[in-house]
Amino acid sequence: MDPSKLAAQHQSGSSVQGGPVQLVFQVARELRALLDHRFGEFDLTLAQAAVLVRTCNEGRARPNQLARELGMDAAGITRLVDRLEAKGLLTRTLDLGNRRSFVIEPTSEGRAVAPRIGPVFGRATRDLLDGFSRADVACLTELLDTALANLTGAKSRG
Repeated sequence: MDPSKLAAQHQSGSSVQGGPVQLVFQVARELRALLDHRFGEFDLTLAQAAVLVRTCNEGRARPNQLARELGMDAAGITRLVDRLEAKGLLTRTLDLGNRRSFVIEPTSEGRAVAPRIGPVFGRATRDLLDGFSRADVACLTELLDTALANLTGAKSRG
């Protein structure tokens, strides 16, 4: 779809009451719900799966690094790591380079589960974009990149 037509449709509010912001919230909510449902097969939430996959991809991670990457606070990451540690998927050890910090590493069980988790994200992406042409996906990506840049700039301006 032509970006100008898409923008005009949403400015008029014809697609969703509340316009594009409400639509972005609805899409995000539905995507999180879909992923939480699918990760239930692994007895994981979306947030837990994201922490496990990132930790496995890196080999090890620091909680503050994960919090930044996933847009969470330290307490939220601590709770997620606690749950993943209780499930036997991650371990937490004292960081020898900084004894006030911990390093999180996947266990062998965590490394075994992680490759089965990645395809769930891929399936959700395919479900989200079903019926979109390549041009539609490129347009959507461009629009979302612009929206993200707008918000990042607005946040830095106060």
